[in-house]
Amino acid sequence: MQTERKERAYAKGLSRGRRMLADSYVGRRYWLDAAHGLALLLDISDEEIATRVSCYHRERLDAVPDLSIYPELRGYRELLEEEYCGMRDAGVDELTIAYSVSLNFWRDVRLVEETGRAWHAAPQPEKCRIVYVPESDRGALHAKNVDDPLTYFTPRPPIAPGTPWPWNEPLCFDGVGSGLHIDEPPPEIFPADAREMAKELCTTVDEAREFLVRYTYFWSSQNLLVHDQKGNSVAFEKTRCRVAARGPNANGINWITGMGALDPGISAHQRAMRRRHLELTGQDENCADAAFWRLCDGTWCNMARYIDELSLNPSYDNLKQLMEQRDSSGPMCLTGTPCHPDDTAPGCTLFMDIWLLERRQLYRRQWRGTTPAFLDTPEFVQFG
Repeated sequence: MQTERKERAYAKGLSRGRRMLADSYVGRRYWLDAAHGLALLLDISDEEIATRVSCYHRERLDAVPDLSIYPELRGYRELLEEEYCGMRDAGVDELTIAYSVSLNFWRDVRLVEETGRAWHAAPQPEKCRIVYVPESDRGALHAKNVDDPLTYFTPRPPIAPGTPWPWNEPLCFDGVGSGLHIDEPPPEIFPADAREMAKELCTTVDEAREFLVRYTYFWSSQNLLVHDQKGNSVAFEKTRCRVAARGPNANGINWITGMGALDPGISAHQRAMRRRHLELTGQDENCADAAFWRLCDGTWCNMARYIDELSLNPSYDNLKQLMEQRDSSGPMCLTGTPCHPDDTAPGCTLFMDIWLLERRQLYRRQWRGTTPAFLDTPEFVQFG
């Protein structure tokens, strides 16, 4: 069994490495630029940050947790080593591997522990939203807007008709970014990817809920939506060390968006950490960070309102309209409009996807040149 798992881990690393070399969006240049920007903020050399992150990456690999609490991690380090071997064989160098796994973790955990501060060059763009509708006039629907600056983005190539349907697993896992500038350091640093483990080990929504709550320390600040093919779903609202899980509304609809939470405890913690960040950086409520957070809060409020409206008539057209809303107080679709004069990398909705799960179809649009996603000519894909 372990031999088969190692073979799969190697193949995963080989595939991941090839994607990194081919895709500027998550490729080597992205990670080198991220490390360079952080080095400038810390006033250290690129060589020093490379050494620090590489050492911390090895430290994380050595920090295997208590297997009586996390028995699923038995043999997991061997799988990580096989995955990294596959990435190397694909042509990815050791430093890029360390950066892709541990640069952000080093910044968010080790630097907070050493300095009490978090370091960010600019407000972090609000990351995406997802809506799951189990019943509509066109069957079950899964919609997602993907947001980021345009810095590393290139449009996705067309999908050929008859391409195999990608949603064949019992559960769908889909997430959005929801990081804090500063947060609590977790008691576990071993680089296990709890979300990937849940995909492999869990076959029901209840199993995924139990596993991901138990493995809270092993997945980062990312709100997550999990659903099956039968209308069951769970939404996770996540900080580095805290998690809250909620089911769908009375109509079976579930949703998440970035940089916020409906759960009162998670929401209160986020507000406290944001206030702490402003104090540590000597900023006030008029700064770019605070303006960005207010916009994110507006998106949460607007999203909740639109979901209530959608629940009255959960149609395909109404879901599409929801994902296109561009309220100035908190848009569902980002248009590259800065939220503050100091916002130098405003968020854009790069992709707008609606999956028609029972029909094996995809309706998608994306940002092309100067044309925002909501004005893009739609592409309809019929999968095989």
